[in-house]
This record gives sequence, C-alpha cells and structure tokens, in this order.
Amino acid sequence: MSLLDTIPLPELYQWMCKMMVVLLSKFSFYFEPVLSQQATATDMKTICSRLEIDFISLISSALRQSSLVCVCLILDVNGLTKFKGSGYHMPGSPTLNLTGLSSYPTMIAIPKDFALQTHKPNIVSFIMALQQHTSSSTNPMYQQDEKAHSSYILYQVDSRVILVGICLSRKIEIDHTASALLSDISTQLRLSSVIAMLRH
Repeated sequence: MSLLDTIPLPELYQWMCKMMVVLLSKFSFYFEPVLSQQATATDMKTICSRLEIDFISLISSALRQSSLVCVCLILDVNGLTKFKGSGYHMPGSPTLNLTGLSSYPTMIAIPKDFALQTHKPNIVSFIMALQQHTSSSTNPMYQQDEKAHSSYILYQVDSRVILVGICLSRKIEIDHTASALLSDISTQLRLSSVIAMLRH
C-alpha cells in the first residue's frame, strides 16, 4: 500500500470525481444517437451499463413497468444563432435556421421506432406552455389530447432540454409508477443530488 492510499482525499476532490462520473452518464445519454454510430449496439449496451447511471436502462425499465409507450428528450433551439445540428461540427460548418416544429428536434427517443412525429405538434405546444406557466422548472406538466387518445408528462431538465413521457388512452397523472419513474430520471438529469452534496 502506498502513502497516497492512506491519505484521505479532500471532500471537494471527492465531489468533483462524483460530478465527473454523473456528467459522463448524463451526456452519454444526451448524445447516445451520435455515440451509437461509433459502436455496435452490443458495445453501446456494455459501455452504458458501466456508467454511474444507465439512463437507457432506466427508461427501458420504466416502459416495462408503466403505461408509458415512449420517453424522449426534446431540444428547444429557438433563438440559438449558431446551432449546427447534433454531434460534433468542424469550425466553419454552416448553421441551421430551424423554424416551427423543426426548431424542437428530438435528441433521443426510446423506443427508437415509436411514431414520435405524430405527437410532435402536441409536444411542442405543451413545451411552449410549460415554459410560460411553470413557476418552478422542477414541476412536471401533465397534458392530455382527447382526439389523439394520448397523455403526456413534461419535465424541464435543462434550460433547453425537456424530458417527455407519452401514454396512450390513459391519463398519465393516474399512473403513479410512470410519474415516479420520470420524476426520478428528471432529478438525476438535473444533477440535483450531486449539487446538494456541495451545499452540505
């Protein structure tokens, strides 16, 4: 055993290490569609399983345990003058001038084959309402579309990122399992517990 093994790490250093691994989990989830182009599905599953928080597995489990049929992240690019699309872009790459529904691109959707575009008009209108009326960004918004036989729950997890859960033919707020699972995922995406550690 070396001398370094016997010296306790400073608490701030421990916190920084914790923040680093949680951020790695978060951004591996945010950029999973881009990362998955660089590895096989099996390799990505193995890599994600080694993360502090495997958001893909958490959401897949939520879909099995509740009435949720899809969970997705939507990015609000309104007002961004230098948005170039997902992934890494070389300096000088052209920017995208997105308007309407296209200014709310999907970062990731689980499952990937869900017909999300049919729900996009609803989701975008609910996001706009969420951003206008919510006094606390941690509060969820529940919405229902009688004609589409769909219900939605939205969480603002970053200033421009919204977590959306979709149910079919059921009021999502009645499904306490779905609400609890999405609440837990949104809290972890906000890094709430790690930030709270710094305050104590």
